[in-house]
Formats: sequence, C-alpha cells, structure tokens
Amino acid sequence: MVTGSFDATPYNWLAIRRPVNSAQTRPTPRPAATGTIPWRTTIVAGESSTVEFKSSVRWDMRENRLNEPLKYSVIKTVAAFLNSNGGTLLIGVDDERKVVGLKGDSGQFKKSDSRDAFENWLTTQFIEQFGKTASRLYSLTFHKVDAQDVCRIEVQPSPSPVYVAEKGGKPVQLYIRTGNASRAVDTREIIEYSRHRWPHG
Repeated sequence: MVTGSFDATPYNWLAIRRPVNSAQTRPTPRPAATGTIPWRTTIVAGESSTVEFKSSVRWDMRENRLNEPLKYSVIKTVAAFLNSNGGTLLIGVDDERKVVGLKGDSGQFKKSDSRDAFENWLTTQFIEQFGKTASRLYSLTFHKVDAQDVCRIEVQPSPSPVYVAEKGGKPVQLYIRTGNASRAVDTREIIEYSRHRWPHG
C-alpha cells in the first residue's frame, strides 16, 4: 500500500534500526529459489511494516493493459523499506493475498528468458532512482508459488536517505513505512525523522 501524503501518527523512534557500520548494511545471504521457503505462511500473515504485496509492476490488472506509471508504486515501496527497517516485497501477489503471478509484466519482454529481462529492467528502475551505491542493499529472486512466478525483493535499511523522483514535475519525496503502508514524509517532518533515523548522517 502506498499513500500520497504523510499523516501525523506519532512515531516509535526507538523502533527504527540505525546502521552502525557498513557491515550491517550488506545484504545477508539469500536462500536458493526453491520450494523450501515458507511462502504460504508469509502470504497468509499478510502485509506489515516489513512485508508488502504487489500484483504487478506496470501491468494494469483491472484494465488489462500496460500502465507505465504503476511502476512508481513498487519504487516507493522499496524506497520506504530502504528509509525504514528494510523489508520484503512480493510481486505477483495481490492485496487479497492471492498469487496472481507475473504473466502480465513478463509478457512485455520479447526475450526467451523473460525473468532475466524483467530483473534487468526493474533493477535499472531502482538504479535510476536510488543510484548504483544503493544496489547492494536489495536483491531480486524468482520463485514458483502455486505454479505461478513470484518476484521476491529483499531490502536492507539504507545508511542514508533515498528519494523518489516521479516524472511530470512532481516534487521529490522521501518515503517511509508506517504500519503496513508506504507514506511520503511531509517536508516539516523530514528533519525530525532524519535526525532519529540517521543520527550520524
């Protein structure tokens, strides 16, 4: 879930993890893309401050067509995880916790290996937004769940703030996780949030 504005809900500042050194910001080893991951438990548990589901990246499931601006919903979620405590984003699972797969998104690529093309395209979107340095803080893997492809994005907390710049003249925004939503931080709140999240930044 991504919301466009920040509310005044008080923060639990002490719950924010603060990277102390570079070792803490390196992604931990990922399990192999096998059926051993407890997907059903993760999906049934639903979204939280560290888990988010997206049915697609840019394929509009309602209108059954390509909708390029939809990608910003995924980008904002990854940014919010980076700016907060990290998290897991599953693409190919809808808000009702139903596994819908990646057929719509994968169908936009003509390569025989659509997974590879999808990963390269999505990684490029993240690099354009967050820079190459931040690429060490997230990883993409693909898994079969209920005979459907699901893309899993694991995100680590960032040692410095990252921002999202949408096209169309929209202002650059800093997103964070509050509950199970990604929210844009109001300008007046950025200084206070940054002071607690990155005290040595």
